[in-house]
Amino acid sequence: MEPNGHVSATARSDWRLAVSTACVGGVGSAAFLVIDLWLGAGVRDGELALRIVHPLIFAAAVIVLWIRRHHPTRRFCTIAAVLTWIPFFPSLWLSEETAALLGRLGYSWQPFVGHKVLFFATAALFPGPAWVGTTTLAAFGLHAMLLWFHLGLDMPGAGVPIDEPWATIAYLGIAGVLFGYRIYHARTQVELAHARAQAKALKLSTDAFVAVHDLANSPLQVLELAIPLIRQRHVGDEAILDSAVHAVERLRTLRDQLPVARVTSTSPDPEALRRLRSLAAGEKITPPSRRPAPRRPAPRW
Repeated sequence: MEPNGHVSATARSDWRLAVSTACVGGVGSAAFLVIDLWLGAGVRDGELALRIVHPLIFAAAVIVLWIRRHHPTRRFCTIAAVLTWIPFFPSLWLSEETAALLGRLGYSWQPFVGHKVLFFATAALFPGPAWVGTTTLAAFGLHAMLLWFHLGLDMPGAGVPIDEPWATIAYLGIAGVLFGYRIYHARTQVELAHARAQAKALKLSTDAFVAVHDLANSPLQVLELAIPLIRQRHVGDEAILDSAVHAVERLRTLRDQLPVARVTSTSPDPEALRRLRSLAAGEKITPPSRRPAPRRPAPRW
């Protein structure tokens, strides 16, 4: 939330990512549960209860995030995503234990399928600062390695493919690279938005300077023409007229020092800005030297 009460672009982006994370996680966990029950894969009672409750947790997170859609914060969205991701650790642990047992009985199985899916889901959708996503990826990778040694999958007869666990480590590395690129792209978009805002503000300032420069021409010309006429009619008011002449000179100097770079450019003139600050401080400024136009020789008849 920004100081003026508006939702920042980062918080809005994190809210969208948190909602996407909850939706994808809920649909994915429910789909894997249906597939396991349909194929007749062994699901223990404790694991079944956890895998039924987990999609409900995702649904509750979507509802809460939708309620907070008008005033989201980055911290709230990150906490919501982390809380919905935590049940995956015990769920994956129990499901991998069951799958490893079936593998030793001769059934075909592929270890760490859920971990690999979560690697890429985290890299693509997880909201919050970069360290939160990096920690989540590292936690799932450590979780897979602990399972590898806990289940003794490196022993003969485990029924795992020959490329494990190196394939899982490779998936984790690729997901880390994709997550790093996503963070870099997001930061580039924020910097680009700031640059566009600064360019817009600079254009508005330049347009204002140009308008002041143009509107000041006619009044100054009227004053410069009127002061000599007043001096001729009011001979005794020399002090007042001298003050008026001095004020007109300062106004013309101020107009000439506006940072518009000869009015035709869209970028301020740094040297003109410096002279404008000196003029505001009451210092005497020497106008930039201007070469007189060359005189044409008079024609000879």
